[in-house]
Amino acid sequence: MTANQLATHVPDLVMGANQLKSLPRSQKFDGVLMFADISGFTALTERYSMSSRNSSSGAEKLSAALNSYIGEIVENIIGSEGDILKFAGDAFLALWKLQRDSLDYTLMRVIKCGLRIQERCDNRETEVGVKLRVKLGVSIGPVRVTTVGNEESRHYVLSGQAVDDANKAEKFATSGSLVLSPKTWAYTPEHQLFEYRMLEDRRHVSVLSIIAQPIETVGANVDPSYGNQYSRNHKDSGGNLTAGQSVTVIRLSCSAPASTDEHHADAVGRERSWAFRSSTDDEKARLRLYIIKPVLQKIDDDLPLEYLSEMRQVSIVFINLVVSSSDHESEKRNLHTAFNVVYDDMKEFQGCLNKVFMFDKGCTFLAIFGLPGYKHEDDCARALQCSYRLLEHLKVTPNVTQASIGVTTGSTFCGVIGHIHRHEYTVIGRKVNMAARLMMHYSGRVSCDPETFHHSKLPRHFFRELPHKEMKGVRNAGVIQEFVQGEESETVTGNTVPEFDYPLLGRDKEMGTFLNELGMIREHKERGEHRRVIVFDGQAGIGKTRMLDAVIKKAAIEDNLVISSALTMTDANVPYYTVKRLVTVLLQMEDCASHVEREHALLEHVQNEALREDLCLLNDLFVLKLPTNPRFLNMTSEQRIRELHNLIAKIVHQFTLHQCVIFAVDDAHFIDPDSWGFLIDFAAASSAVCVLTMRPFKPDKPPCIAAHRVLSHQNTLHIKLGSLRSSEMASLACQLLDVVRVPQDLVGILQKKSHGIASWCEQLVQELMAVNQLMIVPEGSKQAAVADDEASHITPSITVLQKSKESSANGGTTGAGRSRRSSVDSGTSPMFQVPQLATHMLDQLREMQEEGLQDDDIDEDEEPNMVCVVASGIKLADLQIPDSMTGMMLARIDHMKPSEQMLVKCAAVLGLTFTRHMLEIIVPNTTGWKIRRLLHILMKGGVFECATYHLTIHGLSYGVNQRIASSVSSHFGTLGHGNRLTAGIICHCPKTAIQESDVEVPTGSSYMFMTDCSHLRFTSAFMQETAYGLFLSEQRRKLHRQAAEYLESQAHKCTPCGGGDFLPGSHQYLGETKITTKKTREETTRSKQSLKPDKVKDITTGEKHSHNGRSARQVTFDENRGETENYVQDHTDNMMNTIKKSIRRRSVAFVAPHGENESHVVLNDDEGSDEEDNNPSIAPIKYHQSRRATLTIRKGSLDNNLSVISFGEIYESPIANRSASPSSLDLERMDLRECRCADVLNTVYPQLVRHWRAACYTVKTVHFLSEAGSAAVTTGNHLQALSYLHEATSMIKDVDSGHNPLADDPATAVTIDRQERAKIQSTMGQALFKMGRLDESMPHFNQALKLLGNRQPSSRAGAHFKLLIEGVRQLFHVWFPERAIGNASKRIQYIEQARCLSNMWHSYNRQQDSLRCLLAATQQVNLAEKADEDLHELISAYNNIIASCQMRKWISTGDHYEQVAMKRCIDSPVGVGPDDLITIGQLYKESMRVRLGNGRIQGALDTGYSALKITEKIHDIDLQMQTLPLLAHALLLDGRIAQCVEMLGKLSYAAMEEEDAQARAAYYYGCLDLILEAGFALESHQSCVDFATMVTADSSYSVDTTPRYYLTACLALWYMRKDRVDLGKQWLATCEEAAPSSRLPNMTTVRAEFKILECRLLAYYRALKAKRDTARVKTPVKKMLKKLKKHTSRFPGLLPRYLHMTAYMHKLNGSDSNARSDLLNCIQTSLKNGNRNEASWAEHSQSVWFDPTHPMTQDEFWQRSTEEDLDWHVASTLEPDIIKFTLPLPK
Repeated sequence: MTANQLATHVPDLVMGANQLKSLPRSQKFDGVLMFADISGFTALTERYSMSSRNSSSGAEKLSAALNSYIGEIVENIIGSEGDILKFAGDAFLALWKLQRDSLDYTLMRVIKCGLRIQERCDNRETEVGVKLRVKLGVSIGPVRVTTVGNEESRHYVLSGQAVDDANKAEKFATSGSLVLSPKTWAYTPEHQLFEYRMLEDRRHVSVLSIIAQPIETVGANVDPSYGNQYSRNHKDSGGNLTAGQSVTVIRLSCSAPASTDEHHADAVGRERSWAFRSSTDDEKARLRLYIIKPVLQKIDDDLPLEYLSEMRQVSIVFINLVVSSSDHESEKRNLHTAFNVVYDDMKEFQGCLNKVFMFDKGCTFLAIFGLPGYKHEDDCARALQCSYRLLEHLKVTPNVTQASIGVTTGSTFCGVIGHIHRHEYTVIGRKVNMAARLMMHYSGRVSCDPETFHHSKLPRHFFRELPHKEMKGVRNAGVIQEFVQGEESETVTGNTVPEFDYPLLGRDKEMGTFLNELGMIREHKERGEHRRVIVFDGQAGIGKTRMLDAVIKKAAIEDNLVISSALTMTDANVPYYTVKRLVTVLLQMEDCASHVEREHALLEHVQNEALREDLCLLNDLFVLKLPTNPRFLNMTSEQRIRELHNLIAKIVHQFTLHQCVIFAVDDAHFIDPDSWGFLIDFAAASSAVCVLTMRPFKPDKPPCIAAHRVLSHQNTLHIKLGSLRSSEMASLACQLLDVVRVPQDLVGILQKKSHGIASWCEQLVQELMAVNQLMIVPEGSKQAAVADDEASHITPSITVLQKSKESSANGGTTGAGRSRRSSVDSGTSPMFQVPQLATHMLDQLREMQEEGLQDDDIDEDEEPNMVCVVASGIKLADLQIPDSMTGMMLARIDHMKPSEQMLVKCAAVLGLTFTRHMLEIIVPNTTGWKIRRLLHILMKGGVFECATYHLTIHGLSYGVNQRIASSVSSHFGTLGHGNRLTAGIICHCPKTAIQESDVEVPTGSSYMFMTDCSHLRFTSAFMQETAYGLFLSEQRRKLHRQAAEYLESQAHKCTPCGGGDFLPGSHQYLGETKITTKKTREETTRSKQSLKPDKVKDITTGEKHSHNGRSARQVTFDENRGETENYVQDHTDNMMNTIKKSIRRRSVAFVAPHGENESHVVLNDDEGSDEEDNNPSIAPIKYHQSRRATLTIRKGSLDNNLSVISFGEIYESPIANRSASPSSLDLERMDLRECRCADVLNTVYPQLVRHWRAACYTVKTVHFLSEAGSAAVTTGNHLQALSYLHEATSMIKDVDSGHNPLADDPATAVTIDRQERAKIQSTMGQALFKMGRLDESMPHFNQALKLLGNRQPSSRAGAHFKLLIEGVRQLFHVWFPERAIGNASKRIQYIEQARCLSNMWHSYNRQQDSLRCLLAATQQVNLAEKADEDLHELISAYNNIIASCQMRKWISTGDHYEQVAMKRCIDSPVGVGPDDLITIGQLYKESMRVRLGNGRIQGALDTGYSALKITEKIHDIDLQMQTLPLLAHALLLDGRIAQCVEMLGKLSYAAMEEEDAQARAAYYYGCLDLILEAGFALESHQSCVDFATMVTADSSYSVDTTPRYYLTACLALWYMRKDRVDLGKQWLATCEEAAPSSRLPNMTTVRAEFKILECRLLAYYRALKAKRDTARVKTPVKKMLKKLKKHTSRFPGLLPRYLHMTAYMHKLNGSDSNARSDLLNCIQTSLKNGNRNEASWAEHSQSVWFDPTHPMTQDEFWQRSTEEDLDWHVASTLEPDIIKFTLPLPK
């Protein structure tokens, strides 16, 4: 019989139900439920997906293992007449309906079934070493089945007490046990027939077995009050099982129903009858509603459902609802309503609703994004956005009291599991479990895992970090995020110009001038006859920021686009900061965290194709990865800079086509020198203008040349801001205090003393408020009335007190919303605030409001007006008021306590903005809790404020609760009257569930008056400047030094990158720098007492960092070409031959393996391969002192070389423990996707340079300028790097000329040592190289090596001679390895030379100069072996020499160095650091490439999978995209189709995520190889043609034409094989045009040439067949064979293909004996190499060409399969030779 495909997916319960009833509908019955939970499925899934060592691994084997196990369980249940209701991953629910006369009989059958399942299925071993176990829970009682849905989908939901009891019983069960609920046990007949055990609650029972004779169960003391409380009340319940008060259990007979005895036995093999019943079309249509759409598509296509089983990257969404219902009817309706809400949202976002469950904790929905037919590039984003919208909809859904959603993303098993007659589509994996845990642990929100957060590519302010929670079964969950799209979210951004509430005072003339210029822009738009730059000049505190805000508002009202930014002192030290900030806001890239997001935003705004081709110029400015335009490759630096200026001007011009663009910069005197030159570019368009506010430059600090050029240009307009008129003082005072009138005495003082300087007025008001001499009271109160009687008050015009009703953030500005202010500025942006009222004053105001205001005086809907009054007994005229701002500030500081004064002065040294941690470091003689208490007082007094901006993302309005609350808007007037009486300290620093507490609070102290604010700033720049000037010069320098020493601990790479220095050993350089100074005895004593922290807590994590961080990741370079020379070649080759012979004898004394085939290196993970689990030699070492993570390197399965990496743990004794090394690795914290090194670069290094410069340490300043350059190169900010390095070079020139750039340097003789100079030159060369300026970079590399005493030869002859010398040194290292280690004092010098030589090697490699590559690599190896301890440089050196050996065709030498490198990984004396791990990944990737080229396929698979493991552990996407194409190709050669497809799928996903053009091309390489080599299509032929067509036209592939060459060669061969010659020739012509101009082609290029060779052979065949002149076709074939023969000496792995093609050539020429010989040689070589693909094709050719009985028709199958895009599932089941192309022969 043929099973009904639809019926196998639904239970009997649904099949037998009336499907015509309207929805929702429900049915109720009594039944026995069995809840089965299988353990081991998740581990099995992980093992099959991660275990690469077993060729049978993969989704097919996983599916087979799952279905074999669960199918046997289901077969037992079906055989016992049970009905499988639902599958839920690794669990399922079964039902036995109860009849009135068969209770005991059914219960016995269920128990027997459960025991039989445990007997047969528990402890099931699998081939990968994972044990499968099952636990069972059984319940009895009423069951309700509710069907919900619509016309497109239906689901059935089980509820009732029996469902809850089954779930609870399963929780009491352990693996291998069968647990009965209390009610089930009460109804079970003949307890004495069972061996059982009462569980800890004394109610649940674990049944162990059925015995023949009754026995007394030991210890089975059943609760006498339990188990007898159930009765069968037929009258009341209609035969249902109910709980009652009867103490007697009325049992039915245990006899079976009237039938034969065979009904008593289990019907093993019984078929499920419903699965074979035929259905009408209407019934089928209704059944289809219960089945998920991807399954229906396979059923409709009549494809085996096994094809749906796969490891797939999906997003899992678990939704839990708590629905309140009064009765069953309301529950049914509410559930139906909730279902439709969920379904509608899922449908809109293309998610698939898979399951619906209901237990005691509510109703749960399982949805999946990314299933076949519903796959999108943005599935993560869709899942989050759908979840958020769903949560919002459920909040307003009636009777849904709570909704929680968990979202995870990852590789998950998706497929059909179960029995052949009853199965369902489900998902299994860790990510499924984790999503369920997130749903339950983070209630009322949308929570997601780190992978979903990263892959969604949504703005970071859409997320909020959640507190860590321990979740069962979830290890190393990472940072859990809440998705809060549309809500407030905390983020820190660049400063914006604050927005003020009140109208501008006294600037009508200046505003008129600006408006006149704005009008000229509109009137003369085409001619551009207007000012390009408008500068508002004025002294500090005159009101420049307030003026700029008014300008922005006016411009926005007239529909102009305004791009604004406010600068601070720190910004002046960050190269290109201003230009980057303005362009970032213009292109709306503020929230773009990755280069992919920035590229998206850029391309969205730049639509012009001509401009798009030039966007690569922005790569170094904005850290992008856009493909390089070939026309820029040969340009000089000056030409590139000009092109960059032109590009930015053109981009701005695009925005000015439809509206005017105004670039507004506040405090423009802080513009960095590199950005000044770009201001003209911003204003170059006819409808653009730059508006700046700035202070006059001081005589001793004149503007830079670029700034002078801009400011003195004829198109620059200067508008001088003068003092405010005295008539404006009353209005200004009211605005400052947010009141409607002020005392006349106060106005008089302001008019007399302020000189019209607004900030002076603000400071005075602030001071009077702080000492309670002014009070704010409600208008109409008794205090206001008394004040009116005692003194006169002034009420300004209502127009000047009218607050703005609109925000410019919605009017015409772009970027983040601007923070709102009440009044004037202080001369900086953001400005300081009026202090918060003291606590006792707040109490007084509350009392005044309660006592002084009558109910009828105030409209309940309006806030009362407030007035300012003088406090009782105070006469303002008698107060001593300072005449200047400085005097005001000094007076205020003098009023502070000494401890407060010291805190303020120390904070002033740190700058306008600072961190509390830094302050705690430099303030002398105090403790952390005291500083927090003092900060609390000073924040109350308005001296400091929180510096963290709090942004509202959507719906900015004027309402109190919807404003932007930031560090510049905490003036209580801004918050409104409603907040004035309750205002406190406003802090927006992110808070977590575990509040930071790294200070010890004395007994009796309280946190009530302590602040936890981590980032603070002065509210007044004047206060900071004044306090800073109070220190003596020596005191300032000391504090600057302490601050710099603290910051040095922060100058390391971020935690996701593993920490460590940006440049290896950078802090050690400084340790060797000598400073000659003369100190007095007193100075010496002071210096010994000064603070010198060696290890300081991290500014963000609180962790300790050593100065000896690990080395930085090696910068990788591209490949290209050059030329060689043969002079004195013989001497060099002879010496290298001697080395090659010697290394075979070399004894590697530094390897100490733990076993015969493996050794350990420090790492961490909880996963391992099956070989590890079964190999006792890899068991953990039983030392209990410390646990260390391990990386195990083992020998490959077929070769005898170390090549396999796996992860585990070992334990070490304290004596042998190396984990205390500063390089010990926390693998779980490494995630290169979340790199934040750019933030460190832009925040820490500018401060370091500033502090060391202010401390007058020239050497330190130069060093950290160099460090900043290294960090900038590492993060891709190459222009910033060059700026830092040029400044360092300039300082060195001053030192060399005898002029110390820092006059007060304590060193009597400042010298910058050679190592520092060499590092600067090397880093500069590296930056230029990364920018593509090869010719400019080489002189810097040579200069660096010259400074280090390693001059490089300029001639080819000199290179050969030096190589001879270095070869002798390497030979010495080979013979005497123990003496290879150099002088320890020169270790840093060795490392720096090795690093510089590595950079040179990459440069020569691009030129393809094999001689100089070998010279650089040999020197690098010698130096790295001398240094010995630096694993990063050592492995990098071996990597380079391995590649050099392949260039020179020295295969055995390269193999030796590969093994040496791998052994050094496990022998590193300092352990493995984060950068070392990345380097090891690079080593294994390079090893795979070399092994593939050498024809060692199995070895390539070993190292390839090991490299992939590393990339997945640390999330190094770039390295992963380099690894996957090679690994997929190796798998194809090995004949592993399924695994090859899996790797290509990963590559496709990564390429789409990163939008990497080269990786995308590599994916299509693999797809075309599958079509040509294996005869099936992963991507359709047409999609491959479309992509290749795009590549031929895309300028992204103009520099490196290898993708064009390979893709077009594949398509040419495809058409030639299909006998579509014309198209084949067209693609072949296109291919030849794209041929790389490389003298030493890489392996991909050579593989493409073999495809071209086959095309030419097929053309030769056609010429022979047509009996045409063959000479013209034959000649190029011979030339190509000769050329490829040379290439096979470099790539022996391609020798089998060469032999195959040679055999075909002989066969076409009629030389059968030569053809036979070559084919036999091809087969033998292929099998030896492990190249099963080539061996299979050669055997096929041998059979076709020389077997007369062969049908010669197998090529037809290849033709048909490639024409019809044969599915790879089908292809993987066929014999390889069935789908091999037959090379045709003429008849």
